[in-house]
Amino acid sequence: MRKKNKRIWPILITTGIVLFALMVVGFMTWASTEEPIPLPLYLYFVLPMIAVIIGVVLALRERLNEIEKGEEDVAAKY
Repeated sequence: MRKKNKRIWPILITTGIVLFALMVVGFMTWASTEEPIPLPLYLYFVLPMIAVIIGVVLALRERLNEIEKGEEDVAAKY
């Protein structure tokens, strides 16, 4: 399988997760404008989603580096 084909699924999955997390953040932001909620509660829901976005993007970057270097087949030996 070519490197380009191996890159498609990690990018699609990351995009889906990031979009979901952004939808949660957007919904919480919209909901807090409609009916004010306490800031700690808002942060309780929003900060984990921001952490998820950062973590997934960093994992994608690492995965794409592995694919570029050909390391994705190394674990198959074990």
